[in-house]
Amino acid sequence: MLKGAKEEDLYKIKVVAQNRLRPDKITGFFWLTLIFSGLMTGVTAVALDASSAITNPIWPGIQKLGIALFILNVAVALFFTPEKNAYRYQRLQAVFLSLFGFTFSIVFFPFYFLAAEDKMAPGYMGTIGIIILIGGLALTVYATLRGFKRVQQGEFRKDGKGLYNFKESKSQVSIPIIFGAVMIGGAIIQLASDAQTAVASMIGVLFALLLCTALQYSIALVWPEFLILTLSKFQFEQFRVPMRKRKSISQKVQSTGKKVKR
Repeated sequence: MLKGAKEEDLYKIKVVAQNRLRPDKITGFFWLTLIFSGLMTGVTAVALDASSAITNPIWPGIQKLGIALFILNVAVALFFTPEKNAYRYQRLQAVFLSLFGFTFSIVFFPFYFLAAEDKMAPGYMGTIGIIILIGGLALTVYATLRGFKRVQQGEFRKDGKGLYNFKESKSQVSIPIIFGAVMIGGAIIQLASDAQTAVASMIGVLFALLLCTALQYSIALVWPEFLILTLSKFQFEQFRVPMRKRKSISQKVQSTGKKVKR
């Protein structure tokens, strides 16, 4: 996907690799995804055990998948917490960055569908959720293809505009927002006109839908950066960030003493 690209074509990605997505900072992201993954896994388990309204046979399979991803996330977070591992195996770490970045974008959707089934929401609520989910996946694909195109156009060079130039990319950013707002607005309108469903009982379900949409569509716009960084680490040795040398306690005391004398 980066075939033909040179190191200078990915200057802005290299800067990101040395700062915002430095190996020790990526580990923090793993712990963040672990917290939310564990929360959703726990909620799913409790809901399946406590609610008699949840009868869809697909849920045990989804629960097993969620548990497997949670266990993987635990192992990854623990393995890369020591800085030596984070820097030594940063290519593997980048692969998990892309993986967990993607799974994090859809982690709340099971919660939404569970809530909708538990509250016995109308069928169109499930349909709207599926449409938003598919729309988010389509946005991820589009943003990724656009990201690779911008690499070819030289937008990641030192003088380039990067992944997004918001002054010129208003449509790419605003269209997903408008789409999500229209779908959620449509759900509210349908609920308000549905005499058999109390809108008040659906507020929690609507909030979950809003959360799912905002999270997925936001990550879809930045996920290509994760993927391009991952590919760059495999293609260019220079993208392997050297581990920073930290001052020992004695060195810090000495440097502090020198400052005081001055």
